[in-house]
Amino acid sequence: LMSRASKIVLDDNASDTITKTKRARGKFMMPFPTKLHIVLSIAENDGFDDIVSWQVHGRCFAVHKPQEFVDKILSTYFGQSKITSFQRQLSMYGFL
Repeated sequence: LMSRASKIVLDDNASDTITKTKRARGKFMMPFPTKLHIVLSIAENDGFDDIVSWQVHGRCFAVHKPQEFVDKILSTYFGQSKITSFQRQLSMYGFL
């Protein structure tokens, strides 16, 4: 039940916008790869690059502290509580 696309501001500077699809109930659903990219990109600024970060070459990312990743990142940014669910989504999008 998708209705229309909307632009959402991601930061205070209004420099980053992302097109998301609005669901029938008025909630916005950001595609998983987009959300993952944003989380990885802000990891250093938000102080959790010791938990998850891009690798030096920038072609992949690594979860350095899996339990803290589940407790702090998955629950906050992805609404999940199990790393296996996150891994399943990575697999669905061809990351694994």
